[in-house]
Amino acid sequence: MARSSRAEDAGGDTVRGGQQLEQLTQRMLTSTPACANDGRFIEDNPDPATTTALRRVCFGCDLLAACNAFAKSAKPEAGFWAGTDYSTRRLGRPPKEAADAAGSRS
Repeated sequence: MARSSRAEDAGGDTVRGGQQLEQLTQRMLTSTPACANDGRFIEDNPDPATTTALRRVCFGCDLLAACNAFAKSAKPEAGFWAGTDYSTRRLGRPPKEAADAAGSRS
């Protein structure tokens, strides 16, 4: 049986990407992310030059694969993860999970 990509946080709430978060956290015990202490990674909608610079940092990071697996599973709504600006993903159509939830309330 496959493990779910969801886990519970300390408050008992379900967290997307729980298994991948655990793997990323374990890797961070032995390797510091290249983005550590760089506030640009949490800015919304960085300009193109900043986006290029952030991608270079990501692609040189030892944690890129674990970070990418977490981001793909968790689908963050903000920040720059594994070379991808997730702040721009909020524009346009909502994620399938949000659309399904909205449809079930009608």
